[in-house]
Amino acid sequence: MSKLISEYSTKLKSFGYLSLLIIIISVTYMISGITSGNEKLLSQSVSIGLLGLFAGGFLFYFGQKKRTIQIYDDKIEYLKPKIDFSANWDDVVLVKSFKEINKETENLIIMKKDDDILSISTAFFDRNKLVSAYNDIRNLQKNNEKITFEDDRLWGK
Repeated sequence: MSKLISEYSTKLKSFGYLSLLIIIISVTYMISGITSGNEKLLSQSVSIGLLGLFAGGFLFYFGQKKRTIQIYDDKIEYLKPKIDFSANWDDVVLVKSFKEINKETENLIIMKKDDDILSISTAFFDRNKLVSAYNDIRNLQKNNEKITFEDDRLWGK
């Protein structure tokens, strides 16, 4: 049985904020249509308001989904919310931190022998959590000569 070493989770906060903004605007629009007394405006505001509430609810639902990195003594898993990537340490050949040219986000890359790649960006994950995950992997696998570590972002402690 695998022993869990560390776990890092995050939610898509920007989706949550955007959804709340859409919901507030939709409710305000519906209330303005209801209080106007105009039957045509009432029908239009309720229709558009309900559409906005649906869109806001949809974004809120997806904003609540967690993304999780789980580091075990014998493997690593990435869940969103189901397992999206899983690799035994024997199959991992590269762990890398880097920043794409002309982009503000930083990435943690984990590559397996079969060229299956996990790329986790700071657009979805808090930078401090990615740095901690990188260091946990590096400390756990420091004696594993099969894994190459490239630290372009100087995340290593």
